[in-house]
Amino acid sequence: SKLVNRPRISSLSASVKLGNKVTITVAGAKANKIKYFMWMRFYSVTHSLSTDQRGFRRKTTSGPTNEGSGAYSYQVKIPSNANFFPRGLYWVYAVTNNKVPSVAKKVKVGN
Repeated sequence: SKLVNRPRISSLSASVKLGNKVTITVAGAKANKIKYFMWMRFYSVTHSLSTDQRGFRRKTTSGPTNEGSGAYSYQVKIPSNANFFPRGLYWVYAVTNNKVPSVAKKVKVGN
């Protein structure tokens, strides 16, 4: 079987604040066809299972903006409610309109 070419998150701040917009730059295959960004919270194990892992699908508020050399930037709004979008570490994936995810980038969400 043939492997699918993936987009690549080439730029994302190491930390973001609740309620702010964050700029994410994507390069590679289908970089201009990102449908949404998936934010997967790192899990924490207490005893034998984790009830704390969460996934958030965030659509872009603007983009794609051509940055040259095949890279495109997008803006994503981070929710301000920490009860809905808890502070902590997340894996962020860029997902194309064909549902092909990028390799994840790690980011810290705080206040």
